[in-house]
Amino acid sequence: MQDRSPAVVHRRYLDRRVTGTPAYVASVVTQLRDSGRLVHSTPPQWTPDGATVVVRFLDRPAPATAVARRRRRWPVVAVATAVVTVGGVGVYALIRLVDALVAALPAILAALAVLALIAILSGPARSRVVCVTMHGPGCRHH
Repeated sequence: MQDRSPAVVHRRYLDRRVTGTPAYVASVVTQLRDSGRLVHSTPPQWTPDGATVVVRFLDRPAPATAVARRRRRWPVVAVATAVVTVGGVGVYALIRLVDALVAALPAILAALAVLALIAILSGPARSRVVCVTMHGPGCRHH
């Protein structure tokens, strides 16, 4: 049977004293913490040279899975902006089309009325058979 216990990883810790301005000391501690290597840090002590902190950190960086990967948000923002812009332009174009149809409605109705009148008046003339004397080859009367 195989032993399924995780492999023992020997880690080497380093202790370093960081001295400088408070901003510099805070930056170093933040970098170590964000990289996943910080184990411990002492509270800052104020000296004439600035602030001093003793940090304990891992000699080698932690595995990549331990550090959270940041996602870029600009593609999401760009796509959302494009969708909103195209939707707004589409709604504006639809409103303009409806306004144009409402403005042209009397002319459209007049044209439809004239076409209907022409269809009504020309309908019986086509079905009526006119035979004056002789029935020719194109006559549908007989």
